[in-house]
Amino acid sequence: MNRVDSTITTKFNPSLIRHYEDVAHRDKGLHRYFSAERGAQKLLFFGSRHVYDLTDPMYREICSLADEARPDIIFVEGLQGLRRLASPSQRSSLLQDICSKSMEEAVRCYGERGFAVKYASERNIQVECPEPDFCQEMRHIVRQGFSRNAVVAYYVYRMVHQWLNRLSGADVETYLLPTIQELRHLTGWNDYDWSFEAIASISEEFWRTPLKLDDPQFYLRGIAPFTTRTSSGATEVNHVSAASAFYRDHVIAEEVVSAIGRAHSIFVIFGSGHSFTLEEALKAAFTGGPGA
Repeated sequence: MNRVDSTITTKFNPSLIRHYEDVAHRDKGLHRYFSAERGAQKLLFFGSRHVYDLTDPMYREICSLADEARPDIIFVEGLQGLRRLASPSQRSSLLQDICSKSMEEAVRCYGERGFAVKYASERNIQVECPEPDFCQEMRHIVRQGFSRNAVVAYYVYRMVHQWLNRLSGADVETYLLPTIQELRHLTGWNDYDWSFEAIASISEEFWRTPLKLDDPQFYLRGIAPFTTRTSSGATEVNHVSAASAFYRDHVIAEEVVSAIGRAHSIFVIFGSGHSFTLEEALKAAFTGGPGA
């Protein structure tokens, strides 16, 4: 087996990470992937649509690419229990929950993340989440001085979008409750009105409509990471989204680059937007190319 070249972990240039609004014109809402190689080492980054139906052809493509890449490690989005610094009990509990399900049920509950975890567990592949601890992210966002309603709107209403797009039997209030409870704990805003009714009313403040549950794309547009620099209709919620996305991308890139020195083949499955914002930085870090 070829020796892993750990020296490429020194080549990461964070200035190559792009703001999503600067690359959004390339994002057509389709899945895509990019790859990079350095000798025997390989990186494949799959930019996924968030799909909760195993029959979608995207899953056949993910499986085919992963089979070809034969990764040593798979990075997935949004599973805090799989962070490198997560406790063993967190990791064990999450893996047990996903792996006890059929592949169809894992995808229905977790989307491409469930697919990746099941795929990895069946092949004894290490699987990790390279994202920041949510508590760290929240501290970063709160320090930016955004209004409380804008922060709550971003983190809760992105889950409304998810609820509208996944095959879930839970009503929207039940589905949102864990997110609301976690936000309350992490922010320490004990004098804030955390009732579902109050949070639902935030929709009127930013989007001039009551809680809208008949358009799966409505809140996706409302929480997109754009600012008034590129979108005259951007609200403060969009600014929160942009700050969150840029912070997360820096941590994600650092974690992926750190794995280059300990794995021969790295497979990353994240939302398609990240594939545009991180492509230049990760390719440069992996190949030692311009800007690295």
